[in-house]
Amino acid sequence: MAGYIDRRFLPGPFCCYEWGDNEGILSTMPVISTVLFGVLTGHWLRSARNPTEKTKGPIWAGISGVVSGVLANFWFPINKLIWTSSFVLLSAGLSWLLLSVFYWLMDAHRYRKWAFPFIAIGMKPITIYMTSVLVDFHSITVRLIGGDLANFFGSAGPLLYVICQLSIKWLLLFWKYRRKIFIKI
Repeated sequence: MAGYIDRRFLPGPFCCYEWGDNEGILSTMPVISTVLFGVLTGHWLRSARNPTEKTKGPIWAGISGVVSGVLANFWFPINKLIWTSSFVLLSAGLSWLLLSVFYWLMDAHRYRKWAFPFIAIGMKPITIYMTSVLVDFHSITVRLIGGDLANFFGSAGPLLYVICQLSIKWLLLFWKYRRKIFIKI
């Protein structure tokens, strides 16, 4: 079976899965690599390079990451659950490509009006994370759309549920944004 890890080669029991430990020693190194990719990208964007160079660098890194991840998949399957190195390459590559597009639009060309919903979310990521722990958004969503409305949409019902829950969270963040309520750590 592809991706199977023989328990004889690692000390201690696996946490959660028969075929590998998604939070164990073998998945820690790729996670650290993901963080380092982000740190290096931050250094690249903060450098004195002009906006065109700052856009081209992540594009080339993104293409390299996607191609490397897809090629590595033949030997080491792309698997997010155990955070394989091929997954790291693919996800970093896709992230770099998206970053290039957003950097080019928002920073290099100052085209930002379309991104306001994301700004309201991005200003308070800790707030929504902590609020999700304290507030039962599931119950609120069920009360708003109920089972009948979700059932009316058939297989798209779960999508309606997710959109409704996201909208509730966004409205809370928008309310705080308009009143300049920011939680800083």
